[in-house]
Amino acid sequence: MKFIAIALAALSLFFVSSPLQADHKTLNIAQGYIAADILPLWIAIDRNLFEKHALETTVTYVRGGKNIVAALLSGQSDMAVILPSSFVLANLQGADFVFIGNSHSLLKYVLMAHPSIKAPVELKGKRLAISTVGDLSHAMTLLALQRLGIGPKELEVIQVGQQPERMLALRNSSVRATTVSTPFDFMLKKEGFVPLFDSSNEVRTLATAYIVRQKFLQSAAHRSMAEKFLRAMTEAVRIIKTERDYALRVLDKNLRNTDPEILKYSYDFLAPAYHDSPRMKAAEVQTLIDLIVPPDKRKELSAEKLMDNSLVAKIENGGS
Repeated sequence: MKFIAIALAALSLFFVSSPLQADHKTLNIAQGYIAADILPLWIAIDRNLFEKHALETTVTYVRGGKNIVAALLSGQSDMAVILPSSFVLANLQGADFVFIGNSHSLLKYVLMAHPSIKAPVELKGKRLAISTVGDLSHAMTLLALQRLGIGPKELEVIQVGQQPERMLALRNSSVRATTVSTPFDFMLKKEGFVPLFDSSNEVRTLATAYIVRQKFLQSAAHRSMAEKFLRAMTEAVRIIKTERDYALRVLDKNLRNTDPEILKYSYDFLAPAYHDSPRMKAAEVQTLIDLIVPPDKRKELSAEKLMDNSLVAKIENGGS
């Protein structure tokens, strides 16, 4: 776990926090990745659901968790839609982020191996690619190796970058394994790569969370914006579950993937997993803490303090 400590030290460089902007009419959303997990956001945009709920938005793709952390701390963005591991680590360093909702909890990281690997034991002594030391892909890789009975020191772990870069390294044989999410696992399987471990069989935690700063919620105007956002996203999930063909078209449009098998695989995996309500569970937040925070630091964080279900509760209770 020393790698995580290094990552935490590096993350502290971002904490030159600017004050939040005064109340403004537009919710500035940072989208953390381009993947099927983000489908509710894409549906909300495509169906004009934000406009339906009288919410002005801008959505910007910001690559990498640390960059989105910096965007929210600086006031450049108000909200992040992303797997929240970087924000947990940021709070460990004194930031004030809070999760106000979660689209699904089915965290799928698949350890994919080169076709030359016939059994997990053959990974020993080989190179394995991760994104960044200390991030969730690293934590899930360590979990996979633990389940496979392989110690992290029995192979060489190298930092390569995000999923497209890791897949390229696997394809050109620079590494012998890496972890990827849906639909990249399906793409690699079609090419002959071998799945060795699938985290969705045992891990339930926040997979795509909606994150703001606690200071953001202190403004009544900002709370109203966040509530409208949650209403639109809840409606988007209903559309995903009831309008399969339309959802597939939106996936195709945003993923720019014309392979119908991959689109259907992504939809069939995620659609049942999306929560009808974005309410979060403390146990699932705690799972995330346990995955990425060193044991001696976990007492510094509380699942209850990382999440705020008050806006979800208002929506569930029919508040307007």
